This record gives sequence, structure tokens and C-alpha cells, in this order.
Amino acid sequence: MLRKVERLEACGIFSGWRWPPELEGFSRYNLIFGWNYSGKTTLSRAVRAHELHAPCTRLPDLKAALQDGNGRSYVNGVEPKFSSPVAVFNSDFVEDNIGWEEGLQPILLVGRESKVLKAKLDQAKAALERLGGERRRKEEEKTRLLDALNGGLSTHAQAVKNALPLPDFNRTKLEAEIGALGPESRKLTSEDLDREFTIFRAQERLPEIELKERLTLPTTEVVGVVNAVLAKKVTVSTLSDLAGHPDRNHWVDAGRPLHLECPRF
Repeated sequence: MLRKVERLEACGIFSGWRWPPELEGFSRYNLIFGWNYSGKTTLSRAVRAHELHAPCTRLPDLKAALQDGNGRSYVNGVEPKFSSPVAVFNSDFVEDNIGWEEGLQPILLVGRESKVLKAKLDQAKAALERLGGERRRKEEEKTRLLDALNGGLSTHAQAVKNALPLPDFNRTKLEAEIGALGPESRKLTSEDLDREFTIFRAQERLPEIELKERLTLPTTEVVGVVNAVLAKKVTVSTLSDLAGHPDRNHWVDAGRPLHLECPRF
């Protein structure tokens, strides 16, 4: 248990304080009272420095020597720690360990771990909000780039259509051509492009046909044959003519059934 506060250095109004020899030590239960700003919280901070075993933020140069029930002295921040467990409840403890969340229903967070977790949760929420903003910006950038890409594809497809005799060439076909490019494909330089265009345009013009020999037709003879054919007349024979030719009549009679059996188209 805590028996005495032997000395205090850099401890507000208690700086340079020494425990008076005539003052009895603490017992099991002790009551310390005084006016506001009389030093009660400052004294509790000196004791709490041993609880935390760390520098006091409000008294960074504090040196507090405490004596336990066995007469051993301990200085904050110096090993060994105070022999008995130390627990201080003051305004610093409230600030460090108790927080209120504003909302429809106030939520009280008690304990150092709860407040640390709350701080981590706030950091996670802030990080999530930041990442959400970055994602939205990335989505907007993606949309802008896709629009620019589609516009560029349409523009270049129209340029290819105008440069080459490809009336049905469009953006879809240009995308297919780009997708068909293999790993060995390379971008043509301006000189290579001009040379390829020159070769292509040269292939567009078909060579002129040069007649080695002129074809001479016998026009007079052809005209005579045509006139002779046109001069012939078609003779119409009636069925009565078959009576004078039994062989023809027999041939016609034999052929009629065959004619009727033939499929018609």
C-alpha cells in the first residue's frame, strides 16, 4: 500500500515538496480535501504517474518518489514499479477513458481499451470515406477515359474509311483489327506509313489491257448466213397430212403415251 509521498519535483505547486517528519503516513483509507485549484488533481497525477509508469503529459518533468508500507521508495519512470497496484480516478482518467458519442441515444464508452477502439473505429471510418472518395474519382476517370477511347476509335475508323476504299468500315471493325494484333506487331513510323500507302494506292489502279493482235471477223459471210436463216418460213402441217404417211402416223401414235407419262415441270 502507499505509505508516503516522499518528495515531488516539477509537480506544480508541490515542486520541491518533502514529506514532513511529523506527518503520519497514509493508512488504509484516506480522505484528501481542499478548495478548487488547491492541488488535489496535481497530487493525484503524481500518484497516477506510477500507475501508468509513463511520463505525465501535463507534468512532463515530474519526479514523484512514493514509499510503500515496507519503507521502500519508488520513483515514477524508474524500475522497479511500485510494489502494490495503483489505480487513480481523476479528470485525466475521465478524459483518457470515458467518451460520449452524440446521437439520438448517447453512448457511453468506459475504459481505456474502449476509447482506443473507438479512436481506431473513427480512423477506419475516415479511411473508408477517403477510399470511397478515391474510388468515385477513379470511376469518373474511368468513364472519362472510356469516352475518350470510344471517341478516338470512331475518329480513327472514319479516317481509315476516308483514306481507304472501305465504305462499311466502322469503330467495331477497327476494334476487331486492333484485337487481332499479335505480340510481334509494332507501330509504324511516319515513313513506313507513307510507303505502305504508296504501295496500296499503286495496287488500286489496274494495268491497261494492250491488244497484241486485232480480231478480224468475216462480216460479209456472217451477214449472208443470218439473212438466209431469217428468210426461211415456218410451214404449218395439219394432222390430216399424217393420213398420207402411215409411218409418221404410227410414230406419232406410239409417242403420245410416252409424252403423257413424262413428268411436267
